[in-house]
Amino acid sequence: MAAAAPNRRPYRRTKAEQTELESQVVRVCLQLFAEGGYEAISMRKLAGEVGVAPMSLYRYFPTKAHLMRHIWDDILSSACDQAAQDMAKARRPQTRLRAFLNGFLQYWLENRSHYWVVFAIRDDLSELHANASSDVLRPNPQRVIATLGELLDACAGPHPVPQRERKNMVEMLFQRLLGFLLGVIGLGSVAWTEVASLKDSLLDSIDLQVRACLDKVIAATETTRRLPRPA
Repeated sequence: MAAAAPNRRPYRRTKAEQTELESQVVRVCLQLFAEGGYEAISMRKLAGEVGVAPMSLYRYFPTKAHLMRHIWDDILSSACDQAAQDMAKARRPQTRLRAFLNGFLQYWLENRSHYWVVFAIRDDLSELHANASSDVLRPNPQRVIATLGELLDACAGPHPVPQRERKNMVEMLFQRLLGFLLGVIGLGSVAWTEVASLKDSLLDSIDLQVRACLDKVIAATETTRRLPRPA
């Protein structure tokens, strides 16, 4: 009687191979999205494009929602990396904040198709809500939010901003960035030749708003210090 063939263990990629596969998946997904939108992306088609079996792809991305979340994270990380590179060239706290904001906006202006993937695709994911948690279906800008908070702290110097005001200021900054991108890319309401000028005006306005908010915090701090201490 012939001996049974030994069981073969499934091949497991190294960490470097897994990282390369994930990068390839992101590149192919962005290409498919650019060619045919969200509907053009399917796990089976994607597996064929990157040269792996569909079941291998499901090992890394259990659902299409997990796949899109990974792409969102990759794009947001790239945007934050570019902003951080611009910020690193500046020295003064206020200048570093402006450089970060400018770099973040410039990333999307140079990669407009990425805007649609991250900010304009969630309505198309409604069929996935029953199969995945809301956390999976939501882009996570936490790194951007955290960096904005750190930059505001640096601008405030020795005058710490109260937690509530700090949270509101960070949210204000982020929402103004999103509003600019919605108008310029999402709605196309600004002529492309005017975008750079509008971006500079936005950053000037943010500079003034941040200074006004910080001046208010500093004034309140100084007033509190001058109050007589209770006996």
